[in-house]
Amino acid sequence: MTNNLEHQEYRDRSYILTKYPISNRTYNKRVKKLETPELSGYTKTIKFGKRVIHESILDEVFLPNRVPNYDKPHQIKKWVHFQMWDYIGNITPPDSDVNTNLELVNELMKILKEFDKTLVLFYSVENSLTIKDTYHTHFLIKSSRTLTRGEIWSKIKGNDLLHEFLKNDYKTNSKFWFEPYDYKIFDDRGLEYTIKYDIKCGLLK
Repeated sequence: MTNNLEHQEYRDRSYILTKYPISNRTYNKRVKKLETPELSGYTKTIKFGKRVIHESILDEVFLPNRVPNYDKPHQIKKWVHFQMWDYIGNITPPDSDVNTNLELVNELMKILKEFDKTLVLFYSVENSLTIKDTYHTHFLIKSSRTLTRGEIWSKIKGNDLLHEFLKNDYKTNSKFWFEPYDYKIFDDRGLEYTIKYDIKCGLLK
Protein backbone atom coordinates (compact mmCIF):
# COMPACT_ATOMS: atom_id res chain seq x y z
CA MET A 1 0.00 0.00 0.00
CA THR A 2 1.35 3.42 -0.93
CA ASN A 3 1.37 5.93 1.89
CA ASN A 4 0.28 9.15 0.20
CA LEU A 5 -1.26 11.00 3.12
CA GLU A 6 0.02 14.41 2.07
CA HIS A 7 -2.04 14.69 -1.10
CA GLN A 8 -5.45 13.36 -0.03
CA GLU A 9 -8.03 14.15 2.62
CA TYR A 10 -9.44 12.53 5.73
CA ARG A 11 -13.14 11.62 5.75
CA ASP A 12 -15.59 11.10 8.59
CA ARG A 13 -18.38 8.58 9.20
CA SER A 14 -21.04 10.77 7.57
CA TYR A 15 -19.07 11.04 4.32
CA ILE A 16 -18.40 7.30 4.23
CA LEU A 17 -22.04 6.33 4.84
CA THR A 18 -23.15 8.70 2.10
CA LYS A 19 -20.69 7.38 -0.47
CA TYR A 20 -20.54 3.66 0.24
CA PRO A 21 -23.40 1.13 0.17
CA ILE A 22 -23.10 0.15 3.83
CA SER A 23 -25.13 0.57 7.01
CA ASN A 24 -24.04 2.01 10.35
CA ARG A 25 -23.69 -1.53 11.65
CA THR A 26 -21.41 -2.51 8.78
CA TYR A 27 -19.37 0.66 9.27
CA ASN A 28 -18.79 -0.26 12.90
CA LYS A 29 -17.57 -3.70 11.88
CA ARG A 30 -15.32 -2.51 9.08
CA VAL A 31 -13.73 0.28 11.09
CA LYS A 32 -12.18 -2.34 13.37
CA LYS A 33 -9.78 -3.12 10.52
CA LEU A 34 -8.11 0.18 11.34
CA GLU A 35 -6.81 -1.35 14.56
CA THR A 36 -4.37 -3.50 12.59
CA PRO A 37 -0.75 -2.31 12.35
CA GLU A 38 -1.01 -2.02 8.57
CA LEU A 39 -3.91 0.46 8.68
CA SER A 40 -3.62 2.16 12.04
CA GLY A 41 -1.63 5.07 10.55
CA TYR A 42 -4.51 5.98 8.23
CA THR A 43 -6.92 7.18 10.91
CA LYS A 44 -6.89 9.85 13.60
CA THR A 45 -9.17 11.50 16.13
CA ILE A 46 -10.02 15.17 15.77
CA LYS A 47 -12.17 17.67 17.67
CA PHE A 48 -14.94 16.24 19.89
CA GLY A 49 -13.50 12.75 19.55
CA LYS A 50 -14.55 12.35 15.91
CA ARG A 51 -12.70 9.64 14.00
CA VAL A 52 -11.56 10.48 10.47
CA ILE A 53 -10.04 8.08 7.97
CA HIS A 54 -7.70 8.77 5.11
CA GLU A 55 -9.49 8.49 1.76
CA SER A 56 -6.70 6.44 0.15
CA ILE A 57 -7.89 3.34 2.04
CA LEU A 58 -11.66 3.88 1.97
CA ASP A 59 -12.30 1.47 -0.91
CA GLU A 60 -10.19 -1.22 0.70
CA VAL A 61 -12.01 -0.94 4.02
CA PHE A 62 -15.60 -0.05 3.09
CA LEU A 63 -16.34 -1.18 -0.47
CA PRO A 64 -18.49 -4.36 -0.29
CA ASN A 65 -17.40 -7.44 -2.19
CA ARG A 66 -21.00 -8.40 -2.85
CA VAL A 67 -24.14 -6.72 -4.14
CA PRO A 68 -26.25 -5.03 -1.42
CA ASN A 69 -29.59 -6.55 -0.45
CA TYR A 70 -32.23 -6.11 -3.15
CA ASP A 71 -34.63 -4.53 -0.63
CA LYS A 72 -32.22 -1.60 -0.19
CA PRO A 73 -32.33 0.26 -3.53
CA HIS A 74 -30.55 3.32 -2.08
CA GLN A 75 -27.54 1.10 -1.29
CA ILE A 76 -27.70 -0.61 -4.68
CA LYS A 77 -27.49 2.80 -6.35
CA LYS A 78 -24.29 3.57 -4.45
CA TRP A 79 -22.91 0.16 -5.43
CA VAL A 80 -23.62 0.90 -9.10
CA HIS A 81 -21.16 3.80 -9.03
CA PHE A 82 -18.29 1.53 -8.05
CA GLN A 83 -18.81 -0.91 -10.94
CA MET A 84 -17.46 -0.80 -14.49
CA TRP A 85 -20.43 -1.25 -16.82
CA ASP A 86 -20.17 -2.61 -20.35
CA TYR A 87 -23.54 -1.63 -21.84
CA ILE A 88 -26.33 0.89 -21.37
CA GLY A 89 -29.85 0.91 -22.74
CA ASN A 90 -33.58 1.22 -22.18
CA ILE A 91 -36.92 -0.25 -23.16
CA THR A 92 -39.85 2.09 -23.80
CA PRO A 93 -43.00 -0.01 -24.11
CA PRO A 94 -46.09 2.09 -24.94
CA ASP A 95 -48.93 2.49 -22.41
CA SER A 96 -47.29 0.23 -19.86
CA ASP A 97 -47.42 0.24 -16.07
CA VAL A 98 -44.65 -0.57 -13.59
CA ASN A 99 -45.49 -4.28 -13.38
CA THR A 100 -45.41 -4.61 -17.16
CA ASN A 101 -41.96 -3.03 -17.24
CA LEU A 102 -40.74 -5.42 -14.56
CA GLU A 103 -42.09 -8.38 -16.51
CA LEU A 104 -40.43 -7.15 -19.69
CA VAL A 105 -37.03 -6.54 -18.11
CA ASN A 106 -37.12 -10.03 -16.61
CA GLU A 107 -37.93 -11.48 -20.03
CA LEU A 108 -35.06 -9.47 -21.51
CA MET A 109 -32.77 -10.86 -18.83
CA LYS A 110 -33.68 -14.42 -19.82
CA ILE A 111 -32.60 -13.61 -23.37
CA LEU A 112 -29.35 -12.00 -22.25
CA LYS A 113 -28.52 -15.04 -20.11
CA GLU A 114 -28.53 -17.12 -23.29
CA PHE A 115 -25.47 -15.13 -24.38
CA ASP A 116 -23.71 -14.87 -21.00
CA LYS A 117 -24.64 -16.87 -17.89
CA THR A 118 -22.63 -14.51 -15.65
CA LEU A 119 -24.26 -11.30 -16.95
CA VAL A 120 -25.50 -8.74 -14.38
CA LEU A 121 -28.21 -6.17 -15.15
CA PHE A 122 -29.19 -3.13 -13.08
CA TYR A 123 -32.56 -1.60 -13.96
CA SER A 124 -34.52 1.48 -12.97
CA VAL A 125 -38.14 2.22 -13.89
CA GLU A 126 -39.03 5.82 -14.80
CA ASN A 127 -42.37 7.55 -15.19
CA SER A 128 -43.01 9.07 -18.62
CA LEU A 129 -42.69 12.85 -18.68
CA THR A 130 -45.34 13.21 -21.38
CA ILE A 131 -47.92 10.46 -20.81
CA LYS A 132 -49.49 9.99 -17.37
CA ASP A 133 -49.24 6.55 -15.73
CA THR A 134 -46.89 5.26 -18.42
CA TYR A 135 -43.41 3.97 -17.60
CA HIS A 136 -40.19 2.80 -19.21
CA THR A 137 -37.01 1.13 -17.96
CA HIS A 138 -33.34 2.11 -18.08
CA PHE A 139 -30.63 -0.50 -17.59
CA LEU A 140 -26.89 -1.07 -17.25
CA ILE A 141 -25.17 -4.37 -18.05
CA LYS A 142 -21.95 -6.06 -17.01
CA SER A 143 -20.96 -8.89 -19.33
CA SER A 144 -17.80 -10.83 -20.15
CA ARG A 145 -19.09 -11.33 -23.70
CA THR A 146 -19.32 -8.89 -26.61
CA LEU A 147 -23.00 -8.23 -27.26
CA THR A 148 -24.70 -6.46 -30.17
CA ARG A 149 -28.12 -4.92 -30.48
CA GLY A 150 -28.76 -6.96 -33.61
CA GLU A 151 -28.30 -10.36 -32.01
CA ILE A 152 -30.38 -9.39 -28.99
CA TRP A 153 -33.13 -7.97 -31.20
CA SER A 154 -33.27 -11.20 -33.18
CA LYS A 155 -34.07 -12.99 -29.92
CA ILE A 156 -36.61 -10.35 -28.90
CA LYS A 157 -38.48 -10.93 -32.15
CA GLY A 158 -38.87 -14.57 -31.10
CA ASN A 159 -40.35 -13.62 -27.72
CA ASP A 160 -44.07 -12.84 -28.10
CA LEU A 161 -44.32 -10.59 -25.04
CA LEU A 162 -41.20 -8.53 -25.71
CA HIS A 163 -41.91 -8.18 -29.40
CA GLU A 164 -45.51 -7.10 -28.76
CA PHE A 165 -44.35 -4.17 -26.61
CA LEU A 166 -41.05 -3.27 -28.29
CA LYS A 167 -41.73 -3.67 -32.01
CA ASN A 168 -41.29 -0.43 -33.94
CA ASP A 169 -44.34 1.47 -35.14
CA TYR A 170 -42.13 3.38 -37.56
CA LYS A 171 -38.62 2.81 -38.90
CA THR A 172 -37.32 5.71 -36.81
CA ASN A 173 -39.22 4.81 -33.63
CA SER A 174 -37.01 2.50 -31.57
CA LYS A 175 -38.42 1.14 -28.33
CA PHE A 176 -35.25 -0.81 -27.55
CA TRP A 177 -32.00 1.10 -27.13
CA PHE A 178 -28.76 -0.78 -26.48
CA GLU A 179 -25.12 0.20 -26.94
CA PRO A 180 -21.69 -0.21 -25.33
CA TYR A 181 -21.04 2.01 -22.32
CA ASP A 182 -18.33 4.35 -23.57
CA TYR A 183 -16.81 6.07 -20.53
CA LYS A 184 -15.11 8.65 -22.75
CA ILE A 185 -18.54 9.79 -23.94
CA PHE A 186 -20.82 9.09 -20.99
CA ASP A 187 -18.37 9.38 -18.07
CA ASP A 188 -20.64 9.08 -14.99
CA ARG A 189 -23.56 10.85 -16.69
CA GLY A 190 -24.93 7.57 -17.99
CA LEU A 191 -24.88 6.12 -14.50
CA GLU A 192 -26.64 9.16 -13.06
CA TYR A 193 -29.19 9.03 -15.86
CA THR A 194 -29.97 5.42 -15.02
CA ILE A 195 -30.02 5.46 -11.22
CA LYS A 196 -31.76 8.75 -10.41
CA TYR A 197 -35.29 7.34 -10.51
CA ASP A 198 -36.93 6.03 -7.33
CA ILE A 199 -40.06 4.31 -8.64
CA LYS A 200 -38.47 0.88 -8.86
CA CYS A 201 -34.90 -0.34 -9.28
CA GLY A 202 -33.02 -3.56 -8.76
CA LEU A 203 -30.38 -6.02 -9.87
CA LEU A 204 -30.83 -9.15 -11.92
CA LYS A 205 -28.11 -11.77 -12.15
